[in-house]
Amino acid sequence: MAIMLIGSLTACGSQKDNVKNQSSNTSIFPNFNATDFQGNQFTQNMFKDNPVTVLNIWFTGCQACVSEMPQLETLSKELKEKGVALVGVCIDDVSMDKTIYAQAEKILKDNNITYPNLIMEHGEEIDNYLNNIFAFPTTLLIDREGNIIGEPIVGSIDNQKQIDDLNNRIDKIIENDKQ
Repeated sequence: MAIMLIGSLTACGSQKDNVKNQSSNTSIFPNFNATDFQGNQFTQNMFKDNPVTVLNIWFTGCQACVSEMPQLETLSKELKEKGVALVGVCIDDVSMDKTIYAQAEKILKDNNITYPNLIMEHGEEIDNYLNNIFAFPTTLLIDREGNIIGEPIVGSIDNQKQIDDLNNRIDKIIENDKQ
């Protein structure tokens, strides 16, 4: 695993793959079934509840992913006031490895994370999508219809400029949702 600098963003990724452009032909986030670390069930229907869902994809071995979590926790509380959800997706195969599950739980607890973090159930559509992400963290903005809006954010969201850019993108999606 290598740490890559993408512009001013820090990301974890595969040395052989570098960063693959995630803007592929997929404009709708794939169907999924998931459980969070508290046992709550989630599906793609969760997107309907908010004009925007910020979906942050991470794994336990990614230092950049873990390092941005305190900032994301603060951001999640601010976004909630706008009616926007922030949701994490841990892509480690925690269902098959209890040690990794415990490690992910510890990361969330140590960082006082209260926003939901999902464990995706295996399925062809969601597995294909997640297996094509090669840099972490990757953050997506998803509207209430499940559409991925704009380019993914590759790398940590950990400074004010990145947060301001994210908020501007979110505000535009909220405005479009009102129309």
